[in-house]
Amino acid sequence: MNLLLPLLIISISPGVPIDQRYPDAKQVFFCDFCKTWDENFDGWPDGWTRRRGSGFPHFVDVRISNEPSPVGNHCLRIDLDGAAAVAYSPALDISPLYSYVLEAQLKTEGLNFDRAYLSLTLLDKKRQRVSTSYSEKFKTTDGWKKIRIGPVVPPNEQVRVAVIGLHLQPQSQSGFSDKEDLTGAALFDDIWLARLPRMSLTNESSSGVYVDPDKVQVHCCASGFTQKQPRVELFLEDNEGRQIAKHECGLVTAGATRHAESLLDALSDEPVGRQGTAQWKPPVTGPGFYRVYAEMKGMEHLRTIHRRQELSFVVIDSSRNEPRGEFGWNLPQGNRPLPLSKLSRLLGRMGVSYIKYPLWYGENLSENEIEELYRFAVKLNSQGIELIGVLDNPPPEVLKNLPEKNNIQAADIFTSSPAVWLPSVETVLTRFANRVKWWQLGSDRDTSFVDCLNLNANIAKVKDELDRVDHDINLGISWNWINQIPMSPKQKPWRFTSLSADPPLTHEELKYYLAGKPQTTANDAALPKSKLLVVLCPIDKDRYPRQTRIDDLIRRMMTAKINGADAITMTDPFDPQHGLFEAAGMPGELLLPWRTTAAVLDGTRFVGQIQLPNGSRNQIFSRSDDNVMVVWNDEPTEEVIYLGKDVYQIDVWGRKMTPQMDGHRQVIHVGPTPSFVIGLNKRICLWRMSCEFQRDRIASIFGKPHQNSCRFKNTFPGGVSGKIHLEMNPSWKVRPQTIPFHLAQDEITELPFTLMLPYDAVTGSYNARIDCVLQAEEAWNFSVYRSIQVGLGDAFIEHSTELDKEGNLRVIQRFVNNSKHRISFRCQLSAPGRQRMGTRISNMPRGSNTKTYILSNGKELIGK
Repeated sequence: MNLLLPLLIISISPGVPIDQRYPDAKQVFFCDFCKTWDENFDGWPDGWTRRRGSGFPHFVDVRISNEPSPVGNHCLRIDLDGAAAVAYSPALDISPLYSYVLEAQLKTEGLNFDRAYLSLTLLDKKRQRVSTSYSEKFKTTDGWKKIRIGPVVPPNEQVRVAVIGLHLQPQSQSGFSDKEDLTGAALFDDIWLARLPRMSLTNESSSGVYVDPDKVQVHCCASGFTQKQPRVELFLEDNEGRQIAKHECGLVTAGATRHAESLLDALSDEPVGRQGTAQWKPPVTGPGFYRVYAEMKGMEHLRTIHRRQELSFVVIDSSRNEPRGEFGWNLPQGNRPLPLSKLSRLLGRMGVSYIKYPLWYGENLSENEIEELYRFAVKLNSQGIELIGVLDNPPPEVLKNLPEKNNIQAADIFTSSPAVWLPSVETVLTRFANRVKWWQLGSDRDTSFVDCLNLNANIAKVKDELDRVDHDINLGISWNWINQIPMSPKQKPWRFTSLSADPPLTHEELKYYLAGKPQTTANDAALPKSKLLVVLCPIDKDRYPRQTRIDDLIRRMMTAKINGADAITMTDPFDPQHGLFEAAGMPGELLLPWRTTAAVLDGTRFVGQIQLPNGSRNQIFSRSDDNVMVVWNDEPTEEVIYLGKDVYQIDVWGRKMTPQMDGHRQVIHVGPTPSFVIGLNKRICLWRMSCEFQRDRIASIFGKPHQNSCRFKNTFPGGVSGKIHLEMNPSWKVRPQTIPFHLAQDEITELPFTLMLPYDAVTGSYNARIDCVLQAEEAWNFSVYRSIQVGLGDAFIEHSTELDKEGNLRVIQRFVNNSKHRISFRCQLSAPGRQRMGTRISNMPRGSNTKTYILSNGKELIGK
């Protein structure tokens, strides 16, 4: 059953109620594990098989159990004893004219690390796997639960056979786990496979990526229906799921060709059905992520006979395609799902600066296939894309000379005798010597060198052997973040370390680990720099909403960039669960956010952040021709601020917007998802970052002047003259409020002023604005935003609430004085619809003071 090793394709039911059979579907297969499925009384369902091999031992008990289920008194039960188990149905003859839906009943018992789920694998007539779809994976079901896969559309016309899988096995976020349950069980019953009329949507682009929106054209093909004049509705949605266009048309129909290879069709008395096609040119106007879906209406009972079939595509702005060196992709599946000719075209449009690609081939690869790989490398080089060859999955002639082991890893291979692996690797290096200068030992997941004894010596031997083939190659290995990175660059025979973690690090964890990366000293300056490649894996599609996944990916890309990663790698973008594309290679919702972020930040240098009027968080990056600000806020807001003359904003979908103007200031719309503001004036940014108050926290002493000053640097070329105007709380007295200045180039000044607080001032944070009017090579007028904290933090208030037995709301106020002085305060409590209550704290020494407010009918105030 090795043909059934899973592809990561997830199929999600499109909205049909799960408590009933899928409507309009005709049964193809049914199994309830009753007595008719065990005619030889061995406790195993006739015609079913189970997976064997590493991790799937025979001692895990799988059998028909006499236990009640929602449909009878029998089910298939899997009892864990460590390891895992999968039961496979008989091979089921199907036709590619239809789509298929799989349903089952599931019950789990005592699972912690393992998950129970269904799979549906489609094979061609040679029993070669075409695709595998999975249901949701369950740890706990709270009794029997109905689960479903589909409808699943056969991805091509070669599909002839289906196999159902019943799984109980460990699952981590990325699909691999070292933890497994020693006990626990899963029960399966009511296995039902049915067929529906098939509908598929395709477009002209094999990757679903367009540069010209006018080139987008959708083809709809339907088959397996019996209506003579069916009609189809096509809908276009934007990235937010808003319908922006609709088109209805009739299908151009013809009788379907009978597939002689399909026993299902050959033995069926039902009509084979009809086929029909339709085309639509959706009104796409610019960059963005789009979905097209189709609904075909049946004439009988006016019911939808095929609920929904989706096609996603993206339109990109090609003006920022040029790679600059930091962001790349890892392609562990090689030329799947796209052939190399189409893959190279896609990579050129994505703006990637490098890719990792498996290049270890053996004697079984034809000369034509090797030549195709070489042309692929040439094409990438011509587009400015660096190719990193990955020496992973050794060919059979290497494996046969290695000790038998279930999981051969890079450390096992390259610490063995060079006579085992070198001849095969030498052939590869020789062929690609002029095109590939960077090579990685093992995949990004293979961190076996972490446990390698005498690591430096072993890698040095490998490098010596490879340098005889291609002089001074750049060698790299994979490493796990949780293990200390080898420190001294001069002792490393490798030039880069590819760092990953499972589960992925959060952006805060990534910042922490990057802060502890090895530092190059002055003595190492003449040595080749050892680069750190950070591998980023998006968080799980099934566990997190889209918005969370987008925000998390952008934050981690920024964190890696800010904290000194030499390169940032997207791991397997074609993994539909954790990548940038969906099943069958369609663009996913993360593709444009990744591309936009990479295109904007590639080649930049992090310079800092500025304070915005409404407090939105931001990071500013600089390159030779412009400054970029990444900005976001937990709540939607507007930041009204002057940033430069030619400023524009880009959202994560690549859509360019010119900000509205409020006088000479731009109005920047900010929300939870980061966006990018391009064209910031670099001189003004640096001025804002240099501008600060000598004291941004002042004592809460009222009626007396506080000495302070405003410090800043002239960041413009040449001398400047002008004035600053201080705008603070209207009740504060600021003297002087307007201060002139004259500065030479790079000169720093400190302009003194005093401020006096009124007697009714309240401690806390206050916004201040410093208006700058200056004359440099031209006149400039902009504002700097800062905060001043009233109160030194040495006195603060805490409170708690409770309902007493009489129903009163008791508000307990605890005042803490950590200063050396006695203090006095007047405290007031305001509650909705109630009279204001007050207390006084007089001449309180260091320590704490507790007061209690009592409000009757306290339940009325809960939540207010």
